[in-house]
Amino acid sequence: MPRYRVALAATLLTISAQATGAQTTGGQAPATAPEQAAPIAAPEPPVRIAVSRRSLAREYLALERAAIDAQGRASDEQNAEANRVFDRATRSFFRGDYPEAIRAIRRARAILQGQSPDARPGEELEFLPDRLYLSLDQHTPLTIAYRRLYAPVPAIDPAPAEGLITLRCGDRPLTATFTPASDGSTRTLRLDPPDLRPGDCRPVASIAAVGFTAELPVIRITPVSLSKRKAALLARLEALPAAPGLGLAMMTCRARVDLLTETPIDTVSATFMLDLARLADDADAELTALEAGRDPYAGRSGDLWCVFDLAGVATPMRLIVPDTLLNGPKPLIIAVHGAGGDENLFAEGYGGGIIQRLANQHRVIVACPAAGLMAPNPGYLDAILKSVKTWHDIDPARVHLIGHSLGGGIVSAWAKARPTEIAGVVSIAGIGSFAGAERLPRVLAVAGELDPLVTSSRTREQAQIARRQGLDVEYRQIDHFGHTLVVGRVLPEAFDWLLNKAAE
Repeated sequence: MPRYRVALAATLLTISAQATGAQTTGGQAPATAPEQAAPIAAPEPPVRIAVSRRSLAREYLALERAAIDAQGRASDEQNAEANRVFDRATRSFFRGDYPEAIRAIRRARAILQGQSPDARPGEELEFLPDRLYLSLDQHTPLTIAYRRLYAPVPAIDPAPAEGLITLRCGDRPLTATFTPASDGSTRTLRLDPPDLRPGDCRPVASIAAVGFTAELPVIRITPVSLSKRKAALLARLEALPAAPGLGLAMMTCRARVDLLTETPIDTVSATFMLDLARLADDADAELTALEAGRDPYAGRSGDLWCVFDLAGVATPMRLIVPDTLLNGPKPLIIAVHGAGGDENLFAEGYGGGIIQRLANQHRVIVACPAAGLMAPNPGYLDAILKSVKTWHDIDPARVHLIGHSLGGGIVSAWAKARPTEIAGVVSIAGIGSFAGAERLPRVLAVAGELDPLVTSSRTREQAQIARRQGLDVEYRQIDHFGHTLVVGRVLPEAFDWLLNKAAE
């Protein structure tokens, strides 16, 4: 399984994370095309491609935001049904049926929003720009692929309907017509904005006949192409001499520069989640510090995509450091995603990225590492801690763990292997076995009542076994929730349990 893989997943599963390029934006779709607008080229011949993980991530993130918005408003029945439908989406993903997974995710979102879960006209469409960045120095048309992900409901949408893709760059919108193929094959449109300027382009697809509109990923316009900036930054990196104490910083800077690309890589979620234009600016400043012999990441606050050193291998991590931390050694939470996820899932996905707000609220550093195949090995934990401590003063008595699904099993294994080095553990929908453990930190095992993958009865049983061994393992069930949406629901309680009750 690729280390950077973005996917829907669950116990041995979870769902992948967010993407800036997959987020909705603030533009509005016009009902009709502007008079002066015209397509640049006719659609190219049909081409078949697989459903992208960018699309899966986009749908999942929209669902997580809907779930957070629905808290306190949706009924128990709505929550329960949405969770059941979403957990079925995960199973569709593992069967390789990505279109059905997306359909189920959209049904779950509609349920939470109090709408009919039946498919609506246009919802079966996918639109995928080939690039998320255009530049003033490389004038290349933007290609947008479009296709039907699954068959429309005949009674509602009996035949492909012609629509418009509108690209808003500057003052003059540009539009082109499209007609989805009825057989699910992919077609493309090429759009060539005439007057580019630095800023954002906001593509919108619409089908007036059925009242459908959809905002596509934002296209950013940069003065210089990211590929040129990458080449220049790499040349500066190559010229840097080895410097004592700067090994991790140089490794991180190189990994960040390596992400720079106009064309998102489907298996590397950071390439369509991060703002790469801003990252290029940051990397320039970081290199300047390194050239002066300074570590640009030491004591740095904010949300940093970085790496940790795993036996010489640069392994991705999101490091969230509030700027309101108190003086002295800092508490740390390491949050481990489930199988199929990556370093961005806790930072952006679960609960719509609620962990960032919680880090600031509780004044705690949060590390979200990519969990590779060797993650259950305690050496993985040691490498994470060593790297974080390179840049921040961490209180060894306040190191905590949170894990979901497979990540719950991983943090359970770490707790068993390093019981005196961990202050507390929250395992969500994925508790491991503590058989044979003589000592553990405090553990909270959380299960969704409706979880079909790691059932509540299984989690309860493991907690009972641990307690019979004299271990401090508490069980908590979250009613009306299943395997994955439970994470956003329970994270506030998890932070409170770890940080505010540690002395109990």
